[in-house]
Amino acid sequence: MFWPIFAPSNVLIFITSAAAVFALLLRSKLAAWLAAIGGCALIIGSFTPVSYWLTLPLENRFPHWRAGFQPPVDGIIVLSGSGGPIELVELSQDFPKARLVYSGYEGAEYLLAKFARLGGDRERVTVETRSRNTFQNALYSKELIKPNAQERWLVVTTASHMPRVIGSFRRVGFQVEAYPILYTGADTGVSTWALPTLDAAMKEWIGLLVYRAIGKTDELFPAP
Repeated sequence: MFWPIFAPSNVLIFITSAAAVFALLLRSKLAAWLAAIGGCALIIGSFTPVSYWLTLPLENRFPHWRAGFQPPVDGIIVLSGSGGPIELVELSQDFPKARLVYSGYEGAEYLLAKFARLGGDRERVTVETRSRNTFQNALYSKELIKPNAQERWLVVTTASHMPRVIGSFRRVGFQVEAYPILYTGADTGVSTWALPTLDAAMKEWIGLLVYRAIGKTDELFPAP
């Protein structure tokens, strides 16, 4: 809940604006320099490929999931905030016997309604609403599902969020396979050079560092 305040772009805007006001009112050279540095940082974040450089390794860490000739999937978990109703419909049709789980305290009704409009059977979806963060998605999903070692589960979330998700599920002892969706375009080389993309990438990198520091993952940058 602190991220809207401490997102890099918001922090830069606040610092730049405050420094500019102090520079005008107090004629402070230090404030003027701070305003100039903040303005340059905003320009760099908005009009250079820095968001591309930060997003690319996150989105490409786990490859696109390929159905092909693979063993049946026992279950599919969709995380809140990732969208995924179209993918859930397709996967539910590809694997008609798979269990379907939605994990998160928000967006469940929207996803279920859209899932039904697209032809899915909402009665197949079990909703887990206790989790408030990524680690709790993993922890409470495991408690709800009680998977055994032979079961095969997919986890569906945004491509940039996938490394932290996989690290969290591994930490609680729930082996899942990555099904990344909603690429920003960084994987194709067509980057969205904008502050929201930069903020999203920074949130994931900071999240990976924090989760490793407090023991919610066993790896700094989980890999396949």
